[in-house]
Amino acid sequence: MPAVFEYTPPTSKLRNQFQTEVVRERQTREKDYKTALKYYLGEHDAMLKFDKDVNDVDDNVIINMVKMTADRTATFLFPSVPAIELDPSSVERTEEEIWVDNFLEFNGGLKLFNKWALRGFLAGHTFMRVRPKRVSAFRETYPRINLIDPLSVTIYWSVNDPDEVVWYEIRTLTGEQVHIYDYVHDLDTDTWTIYHYASLKKPLNPLDNIVETITQQAYTDYKGALDRITFGDDGWSLEDVSEFPDVGIPPIIETAHLPHPTGRYGLHEVGLKELQDTINLVASLRNGVARESGVPIDVILGAGIGDVDNKDDIWVVDNPNASVERLQLRGDVQSLNSMLETLMETYLSISRVVLLKGEAKDLQRVTNAAVRTLFLDQIAKNGVLQSAYGSSLQQLIKLGIKMSELPTAGADHDVMIKFPNSLPTDYTELANQLAIIHNIGAVSKRTVATEMGMNWEFERATMETEHADNMERQRQQMELVQSMQPEQPNNDNNNDNNNESNNTNNNNNLTS
Repeated sequence: MPAVFEYTPPTSKLRNQFQTEVVRERQTREKDYKTALKYYLGEHDAMLKFDKDVNDVDDNVIINMVKMTADRTATFLFPSVPAIELDPSSVERTEEEIWVDNFLEFNGGLKLFNKWALRGFLAGHTFMRVRPKRVSAFRETYPRINLIDPLSVTIYWSVNDPDEVVWYEIRTLTGEQVHIYDYVHDLDTDTWTIYHYASLKKPLNPLDNIVETITQQAYTDYKGALDRITFGDDGWSLEDVSEFPDVGIPPIIETAHLPHPTGRYGLHEVGLKELQDTINLVASLRNGVARESGVPIDVILGAGIGDVDNKDDIWVVDNPNASVERLQLRGDVQSLNSMLETLMETYLSISRVVLLKGEAKDLQRVTNAAVRTLFLDQIAKNGVLQSAYGSSLQQLIKLGIKMSELPTAGADHDVMIKFPNSLPTDYTELANQLAIIHNIGAVSKRTVATEMGMNWEFERATMETEHADNMERQRQQMELVQSMQPEQPNNDNNNDNNNESNNTNNNNNLTS
């Protein structure tokens, strides 16, 4: 979308002047996204032609590198729900942190994060909203996180700063009535206002090609149609205006999957369509060679035609000097295998995704540092993704807390996000390292437990319970031991008798 100086409502003729650029930009994003989604779902073009009508053999094979790299990228970024901390000084989970955990779980937990990363991989840019919670008498509800269709949002940014949004536009269709939602940013006060416009009459261009393209998600499968809708001055009605809470966070939270070197929108990761097609072609050719060589061809050497007789699928050769050899297309298959392996490695390398070869036993004596070295390129890519998605996740959590009923909802919270480790770890090596660091006083027991993947609050409570049980057990054992000892004579009586005896002896000595 071209840069703008200030907000222009749909009721203004100037708004229609933006439509040419909007359509061009949206069509480019739409084409890329739909192509990526098509390849992810395995709907690839057939590389080898065949005729279905004559029962021709279909040797086409699909090796879906797009899905392979997309799924690995998403799970490497979010192998589990990130750990959220609002108060690192608190040993136990605070009320706000427990609320955030429930808030994320209510909105899908890991499923939401995985879908978020996949959509970013395919579209390059994602948009999310946080809506206030709905009151329910059956269960506790939380603010709702909506992952918006990436094709339904248009960004209008400032002419002075592309990162400064002037307004977001979302167009939807209900029946034959077009709706526009403008999320307008007041740059002077840094506040947001939501405008809802509805069409009063039919547009200047027809709606015939639009009504048929409604999807189950209530979004329009655009094909550029909604963006081309234009009205006159009286074509729109302002339905309602709502002030978005002044919380310092936009009502729409956008995330660029990977930074585009020149573009405003993020960069998707499905730019290797031709390489994906080539991989499918080589795999299909190999499949055809394997099928053809599956019916072996035997060649008889050193015999004439009259020396060979076929009786009930048994070949009889009346020549002792004849020999039979079977043709095998080893060379062709090996070359195709080598080419296919090279192409797949190239695809993974460009996508910066690591696919280890071998078995788990091959990594038994490999250190954690060596494992990280093998995944170095993917770790570097994952760091960029963590920066982008982590920043958006902080805004989502802050906005969710602002919409909550927590006592501290109006306060500013420092949200710290800890992404989980996606790599296999040798915990013996890690435990030794943490023990050394803890002994020199550099980390706390809580940090050690967290790094080992343990729940510190649970472990601490368990250790306290075990300590109390051990003390009680020791007390009972001491009482049992004391009860089993024989009774000792009265020491006071013995002392008195001894004293009397000593006095008598002393008196006798004095008399003597």
